[in-house]
Amino acid sequence: MAFRIVSKRITWFQFPVVSIGSFLLCAVILLLPVDQGRPQNTDVSFKSNSVKTISQLGPDKRKVFAKLYDRGARAIMQQNAKEALEAFQQAATVWPEHPDVHYQLGVLYQNQSLWQEAAQHFQKTLQHDSAYVEAYPALAHAYIRALARSANAVVLLQQGLNIHPQHALMYRLLGTAYRFQHQLNDAQEALQQSIRLNPTDGETYYQQGIVHFKKRNDDLAIKSLKKAIQFESDTSPPYYMLAQAYMRNGDRKNAEAFQKLFKRIHRQSEKMFLLKRAVDVNPSNSQNWYRLAQAYFENQDLGSGLDVLNRAIQLQPENLSYHQLRGKVYLQVQALDYAIDAFQTVIGLEPSQVAGYINLGMCYYLKEDYSKSVEVFLTAKEMDPENPGVHLNLANAYSQVGDRRRAQEAYHIHQSLKGR
Repeated sequence: MAFRIVSKRITWFQFPVVSIGSFLLCAVILLLPVDQGRPQNTDVSFKSNSVKTISQLGPDKRKVFAKLYDRGARAIMQQNAKEALEAFQQAATVWPEHPDVHYQLGVLYQNQSLWQEAAQHFQKTLQHDSAYVEAYPALAHAYIRALARSANAVVLLQQGLNIHPQHALMYRLLGTAYRFQHQLNDAQEALQQSIRLNPTDGETYYQQGIVHFKKRNDDLAIKSLKKAIQFESDTSPPYYMLAQAYMRNGDRKNAEAFQKLFKRIHRQSEKMFLLKRAVDVNPSNSQNWYRLAQAYFENQDLGSGLDVLNRAIQLQPENLSYHQLRGKVYLQVQALDYAIDAFQTVIGLEPSQVAGYINLGMCYYLKEDYSKSVEVFLTAKEMDPENPGVHLNLANAYSQVGDRRRAQEAYHIHQSLKGR
């Protein structure tokens, strides 16, 4: 069977599109254009070039390219940026005209803040396929975020919107680029269009709030910034700008309240940034993944935390702490079958640790498998007969199976141990 390339849109490494959290929290950056007074070349038009088809590569190169592309895609799914970058770089030497390879390379470079390299690959994507919609906002983001080329971004996004006129992200970036160009009315119009297409994007309301603030319309700025917080409450810049708007509006009480919130959330953001950076620098260190998982759990992001924790377990499957944390999180969300699996693994790794049995017994209790719960708590009692919590759990389990005598005995022992 002939190999056929399908242009894949790999989603793990999404390009960080002018995210609220990526802006440095400085009034100069928030309120002034980074490219003020700089001459810019606005010729960023792209023509659709013919792309070499897979059949023109020859059978040997087809196999090599397919293997490299699959290797890169798998590395992305495994969150291994270094491996993905190497694979797609090699794939680009085999088939340099393939737009998707350059797009993936652009995203990978952008995630490492290598903006010039990212922009070059997004440009190549569009040179080889001018209809590649995702590349327009990706390249525009690089122009705005780091390369001080907001005028280029305006021209580029106008091109992209001619191809895809209902693209909310492009309108949001266009509004941001106009803001850097001091074209505030154009910025407001573009951002409003983005909101019409996607009324739940917090970043767009944040950008809109800055535009209103720069136009000294504090009431509208406050309204937009509150919307930004409503949809993205865990990013700090809207809190900062909201404090500034309230202060200028004479509302000192609200200004101080949002300034405190800004500082707290900003500290959390800095911590997450450093932990993610540690994972990027040394992805083979399981402790880096474990610490990142703990931070996600502290922020109540259980899904991301479990994904990251599973990565730590893959790297060090015999680490007791990893399985304990996994079991506790599943227990917290009442995913009891998964919690039971985790605590059984804990017991298998360390049969002498009583905590594993206590947690396992609690899982069976919550599953209403009270007989099994009694059995496990009895094992825990044999291991740690002086633990009052074990006897209390056992009393509750006996009560549920209808053994009132043993329930009372266990409860009295609990009371006597507790009183020591």
